Amino acid sequence: MSDRTIRSWIKTLEDHQYIKVTRAPYGLIFTVRNSKKFKSRSEEMFHSATGDRQHSSDLGNRDRQDTSDHPEENFRSNKDITEINNAVAVVDPDTILELAIEVEKHFCMRRGQGFNVSAADFDKIKNLMATGIPLEIVKQSIDKSFAEYKPKHKWDKINSMAFCIPRCLDEWSRAQVDESITGAVPHVPVALGQSPPAKGQRTKRQTQIDELDRFIEEETKRGNR
Repeated sequence: MSDRTIRSWIKTLEDHQYIKVTRAPYGLIFTVRNSKKFKSRSEEMFHSATGDRQHSSDLGNRDRQDTSDHPEENFRSNKDITEINNAVAVVDPDTILELAIEVEKHFCMRRGQGFNVSAADFDKIKNLMATGIPLEIVKQSIDKSFAEYKPKHKWDKINSMAFCIPRCLDEWSRAQVDESITGAVPHVPVALGQSPPAKGQRTKRQTQIDELDRFIEEETKRGNR
């Protein structure tokens, strides 16, 4: 199924008021109108409370393993993720948590020390995965960060996932730009007599790339603190 088809369906559903699309700090929230399943679910579930992470940090390695052994259909279902503009906007807190645990495991494996990251690091990982960045890009970026890191002395090493997050966002941004270049052929047919975009007018994709660049800059500043 193409991105254009998905965007068209979403727009049609929104135009007919079947769904409500709300922009969140790290993705989009889809509210289904008159849905028995989602009627009582508050959008506040998208923002995980501090107490949730405290409870998560108290879990042992065995509990984390039990969580990761959930059936595959529960890990990524169509109810939890929606493909938009070449990204997967994660809107379900449980899915975000499972993705974050996968990233945490991979980072700790590359770090070669411990089984968990700090509470602050884990919150940053959840925010990162909520943007829709592909899990594979995150893992590859972590691998590259460790492979290319040049320690200043024998005790100098990567201890925090905050060091890798800007690299993850850089790689994702680069992948999206590359895809936009290779897919330069217009996907949306232009009606006869329709005027082309005015000179200097920014396209929707350019605006999205600008938003992603701003997010990368913010994460870079946070990582340098």
